[in-house]
Amino acid sequence: MIDMTVDTIGDLIQAIAAFQREKNEEAKAKKYKELIDETLPLYLQKFDKTAEENGGYLANGKFSWADIYFAAICDSSKFVLEFDITEKYLHLKGLCDKVYKIPQIKSWIAKRPEDIFPKL
Repeated sequence: MIDMTVDTIGDLIQAIAAFQREKNEEAKAKKYKELIDETLPLYLQKFDKTAEENGGYLANGKFSWADIYFAAICDSSKFVLEFDITEKYLHLKGLCDKVYKIPQIKSWIAKRPEDIFPKL
């Protein structure tokens, strides 16, 4: 279940990266619209439902590296998309908040360089 979840997160990353790396402005605008209107809702609704059904986690009803991976993607996507992709998804927002409160992760977020996610 964890591997399946992580693979699916990888599919979402590919869609975000395809938008981010697009050089042609017209094609980039089209990819952005598709990402916002179709791709993100498709994945995030499914992940949110999974988190709801699994006690706030993405796999097996308990904390796993899939949760950390997802939270990291949500954090980095804020720099690429310039908004929090979990804002409409209560269970995913809660999951990310749990991950960001882990002492070692919280410490890293507080001290990491501001330009850790440069624009392409």
